[in-house]
Amino acid sequence: MITIRFSLRQLFLCFTLITCIIAAVVCWTNPARVQYRAVVDIEDSGGSVLYDYYEQPFTFIRNTNGELVNEGSPSFGASKWRDLFHEVTAVELIGEFATDVTMRNLSKLDKVRRVIVWETSIIDLSPLSELKEVEYLIIRYTKPTMVTLPDFRAFAKLQLLVLCNANPIRTNSDIERHDLPEFIEADQLASQLVQLKTLRWLTIVNTSLSEQSIIELRDQMPNCHVVSDSEMGAIGSRPAHTN
Repeated sequence: MITIRFSLRQLFLCFTLITCIIAAVVCWTNPARVQYRAVVDIEDSGGSVLYDYYEQPFTFIRNTNGELVNEGSPSFGASKWRDLFHEVTAVELIGEFATDVTMRNLSKLDKVRRVIVWETSIIDLSPLSELKEVEYLIIRYTKPTMVTLPDFRAFAKLQLLVLCNANPIRTNSDIERHDLPEFIEADQLASQLVQLKTLRWLTIVNTSLSEQSIIELRDQMPNCHVVSDSEMGAIGSRPAHTN
């Protein structure tokens, strides 16, 4: 009969090895679990996501009932296996069921490069500041809405920005009324936009920025095409962007 004996030192090394393997697996799978939960919440709210293996822009239309829908841009649904090997690179939040909770979950997807926030119930947009890889950001409300905007200085790679009917919170009373943690004044917004050196397209419609402020932005951002209220009528469709 063969007797297998282990020394205390061997047992300790074996235990250490197993612990290291478990820790490595946890570190590898934890981002996937976070992404999976965020995708589930985004899609439950009516939004869409695109993964890194499908990099086509969203196609956006109104159906015969006047409802905003996606066409030609499939949402693949949450999958624990997919989220284990692929990253979400584009997110669209759309409709009244997308809330501040949805926005906080979106902020956990740190590889996202395209974000569309379209006619939602979201008031606090500040979590967007966590998305350092964003290149395209479109924010539109159906009517002028007091919101907490992100710190645009966080977007070092931003190339396209659209703000429509998004008016920054400006007073303490507004903060208390909406129970929001932060606020940004209109002049702060202008000063932040000027610092976006990679920005090539900026659309600002129905915000608190004055026409004079927008003229000054044009002078200070010669490499960026700035479009304002005076150059646009009612926005009936979402601006398109390409890869």
